[in-house]
Order: sequence, then C-alpha cells, then structure tokens
Amino acid sequence: MLQARRTTNWRLAGLPAPSRGRAAALALASAVLLGAVFGTLMTAPVGFAQERSVWDGVYTDVQADRAAPVFSQSCAGCHTLSPDGEGPLAGQPFWDGYTQRTVAELLTYVRTNMPNGSGNSLPAATYNDLVALILRSNGLPAGKTELAPETAAAVRIVPKDGSDTLPANTLVRVVGCLARKGSDWILTSATAPERVDKTGVDPADATRPLGQHTTTLKFVLTRLDAFAGQRMSVSGLLVGAGGVDGLNVATINRVAETCP
Repeated sequence: MLQARRTTNWRLAGLPAPSRGRAAALALASAVLLGAVFGTLMTAPVGFAQERSVWDGVYTDVQADRAAPVFSQSCAGCHTLSPDGEGPLAGQPFWDGYTQRTVAELLTYVRTNMPNGSGNSLPAATYNDLVALILRSNGLPAGKTELAPETAAAVRIVPKDGSDTLPANTLVRVVGCLARKGSDWILTSATAPERVDKTGVDPADATRPLGQHTTTLKFVLTRLDAFAGQRMSVSGLLVGAGGVDGLNVATINRVAETCP
C-alpha cells in the first residue's frame, strides 16, 4: 500500500491536515474557528436518502426555552448563540462544522464535552434542550416532538435546499482512478467527497461504487507515476466548496491495482 503523509503544525477538529500554500493558510483559519466552536467531530453516516432533516421540526420551542437559562449559566462563558463572538454556535460556523452530519452527532458531542471539561455533568434531558436551543438559534423550525437521542439519530443537518455540498477546507475522503492531466494528477470516476475526521483508508474503499466526478489533486508530494490507472483513496482538504478547485492532499493510498 502506498501512503504519503505530510507533517503539519495545526489541526482541524483535532486531526492532522496538510499545510502548504494558500489553501493551507485558509485551512488554518478554518481550523481555529471550528476548533473553538465544536472541537473533535465524529464520523458522518452515509446513505441519507430517506431520512429526515433539521427542517422537519425535530425539537420543541418549550425545550429551547428551558435551555436558555442553562446556557446563560453553563455555556455563555465560552460560546455565543450567534455567528459572532467567541465560540459561535450559529450561522456559517455551524453549517461549516455540521453539514452532512446528524443531530445525534451534535447531541453526542455536546453531552460528552460540555460544559467545557465537564461532559455528562448535566442531566440528559438538559443536553437535549441545549441542542434544541442551538438548532433554534440557527433558524431551524420547531416541531411537536421533543428532541431525544432516539429521535435525533437519522436527522440530517443540511441547508434548506437539501444540498450536501461541503464547505471549503472540510477534511474529506475521495476514491477514484488515478490519471495524469497535464501537470496535474487527477482522480477520474471519483466518489463524491465524504466528510471524515481522520485521514487514511476506509475498509470499503477497495470495493465501494465509484462516481462520475473528476477531482484534481493539489500539493502532491509523492511520485505517483507507477500507480496511474489504479484505484486510489485520497484524504485531504477541499479547495473551494465541494472541492470545485481540487483537493489539498494529506494522504494517498492505493486500494486496488485495477480501476474501475
């Protein structure tokens, strides 16, 4: 297995990421912001087609109201319920950190890490209420059923239009066929970028269905000529929303000798 890694001095959600050139400078700013907001994130589920989203009303206003005084007492020292200030929990920082994830992941993170350094110190129902307050602060509609772990598991966090396009500087994995295009290496028949929390290969990468994307690989430090035409799994940071300008490579691994 081929694997190329780069050593860096910053972290995105507590994980290694590449650092070189303009893309890495943007990544650093993103990492600082997201680390202040949410810290370590968990692996995003895939296969969301039939699941509900945060626009379907997955908490109640009563919950959010109950959480307001708790937030003021236990959370406001480190976070704000707006896009601005220290540790913003609303607006673009929220969408950058949680697009393509679920409400259950948000709830798990809040419960196990908050208040800062004192995870699981509040009643379970209070954590449910706090997540309801965060959702309301992002303009998401209330419903008739209170949010709880069993109701949050399959609820997608996506923009109102349902798009799963990931923001620039998101750490992702892409699988495809390695090819040369001019001076660049690219992946053809590539899968859509999948948000991940660590670089490296997923066990399913050797057999997962490929896609119809073409992804340009940026800042490749390893000689790849011997692997042209083979199936590769690449982790790195998106350059532009959805990777429109390519992928800033952190690791690249051969997962099959033939492709597709």
